[in-house]
Amino acid sequence: MARKLSTSRQQTLRDNDLHLAPQDAQRLFWSRLNSTTGSRYRRQPPATAADWTERIVGDAGRLSSDKIALAFHIWDTVLPDVWRGRCRLDAYTGGTFLVHFDAASSAYAFRRQLAAAVLQEIRQLAPKLQAKWIDCRVGRV
Repeated sequence: MARKLSTSRQQTLRDNDLHLAPQDAQRLFWSRLNSTTGSRYRRQPPATAADWTERIVGDAGRLSSDKIALAFHIWDTVLPDVWRGRCRLDAYTGGTFLVHFDAASSAYAFRRQLAAAVLQEIRQLAPKLQAKWIDCRVGRV
């Protein structure tokens, strides 16, 4: 379950057009915003929605080699059209795909009927991701 943000943090996300962004994009934003200054660290400006889009799309509209971007691209490729409005990929971390569903029944049906097949197809299309698990949760889609 995602941690509830304070009002000021929510407002900061809204001000930077990141209130509806995936958790990975918000994490990147906060890490850049809170980065320390010093000789060992290079200060970077806070990430914005445009930075996240550029990171996913890369140069000239091609997908960058970043694993997170590849995971989101592969998910869009593999997911059947019937499920597009009922779930969304929220994060990819260490071989685990975090997917939020609109209802518990949808998550259950996906787990029982499609999860293994989708995971197998992801492994075939992108072995570099080392996909291990699809974590199905109920949340906002």
